Amino acid sequence: MVSRDDGRRCPTDGSGNPRAGDDQGTKIEKTGRAPFTMGTVTAPHDLQPRGPRWRRGPLDAPRPIDARGPRFTQSVLAVVLLAGFVFHGDIVIPVLAVVLFPAAAFGPSFDPLQALFRFVIAPRLGPTTEMQDPRPQRFTAALGVAFLAVATVALAVGLVAVAWVFALVVATTAALSATTGICVACEIYLRLRDRRVE
Repeated sequence: MVSRDDGRRCPTDGSGNPRAGDDQGTKIEKTGRAPFTMGTVTAPHDLQPRGPRWRRGPLDAPRPIDARGPRFTQSVLAVVLLAGFVFHGDIVIPVLAVVLFPAAAFGPSFDPLQALFRFVIAPRLGPTTEMQDPRPQRFTAALGVAFLAVATVALAVGLVAVAWVFALVVATTAALSATTGICVACEIYLRLRDRRVE
């Protein structure tokens, strides 16, 4: 028998060493459960990244973002597009398509306008508890790029009126989202996600 640190004695084998597994068995007897074993924690299926970050589509992306960032982007889109329409600044259509493309391709974290908000404006406003799933916003950016791309092609072939119809759809939905929080593209995303889950 070998004396333990707690004064108790445990059985030994023929050479005087404690029998293998006896210490673990003693722990189980004292605590009523086996010692904790580290394992792999798996996130819910909906939150698991599907492949490398740069290969995710508009329906994939985790980590919540500051909800004020997308509203800032929508505000800028609405104001710039409406100003371009009033003052005949057709150039704003392809420029905004290029600005929105990183958010559509890689997620809201790569949106230049949201980066401006995050590093310049947000620190002055202070922290917020209002967070948002970035996936609907990425889908929104993808739709915005698609509409502005069609508008850019229409401008290139001389269909200015058609170009502004598509651009004003983006401006209207952006203004609605920025002022009321009603995001049309987000609703489309949610319906597509629900259908995919089914």
